[in-house]
Amino acid sequence: MTHYAIDLGNTALKVLCQHPETQQVERLHQWLLADVGIEPLAKKLQLWRKTLPKEALVAWVSTNPTVEATLFQHINTADFVPLNKHHLLKCATNGGINFTYYQASWDTIGIDRVLNMLQLASQFPTETSVLINAGSATTIDILMNGKTYGGGAILPSIASWQQALPQQAPHLPLPLPLNDTDSFHPPTSTEEAITHGVGYTYAMGILAYAQQLAHYWKSPITKIVVTGGYSAWLHHALEASLKLGLFTTSQPSLIFDEHWYNNAIFTQFKNENS
Repeated sequence: MTHYAIDLGNTALKVLCQHPETQQVERLHQWLLADVGIEPLAKKLQLWRKTLPKEALVAWVSTNPTVEATLFQHINTADFVPLNKHHLLKCATNGGINFTYYQASWDTIGIDRVLNMLQLASQFPTETSVLINAGSATTIDILMNGKTYGGGAILPSIASWQQALPQQAPHLPLPLPLNDTDSFHPPTSTEEAITHGVGYTYAMGILAYAQQLAHYWKSPITKIVVTGGYSAWLHHALEASLKLGLFTTSQPSLIFDEHWYNNAIFTQFKNENS
């Protein structure tokens, strides 16, 4: 059976499907929230839903409660099956994953981060791994030994980082692409200096923060997974930075998977509806 999902984020709503034979995720539609009003968006959703058999299940995942609340006033919510964060956390706890991080309230942490950690636990059940999701914001989260959440951070998006200087000073050149095959050398021009500022320092900051988390928990990182809309760019920047030998212990494996979060949605959805 083909599975479907709605992913409502901060900037766009995506319609996804996962093919049963290959398990590959396909993006059927994407509508930018800035370009489509709520009522037209609701109509598009309802029209798409009518193309499916009535018995087809469609997962609903949202990290944008404001748009979600308004959208739900215009659609038949019975057509969609919301993934409930608290239910996921309860199931995870019963399965041996500890999501208790100090006195942190999971009410304030997005379901996207919960789903990503659950996927890490299923893929690397005994390893300490870091998930970097580069989308409309960049999130960094660590899971120790495949079973204990250890916190994380949220950074401005790569797009915001890249556009910051041109917006403030339009006469400055745009950053160059960061080539992961190049060896590091000090910049010799303003253009190269901007490229280093956008590329190396962003990636190095992420790696340094991940190492600080691992040092705090005394649990060396073995895997770093990069996902999200800007994951291809960030993967190159991280790969280039890792070549500089920033890790004093063994270097972790860097995994590029732009569909990680989408697969996490379908994995948990199927678990709940099997």
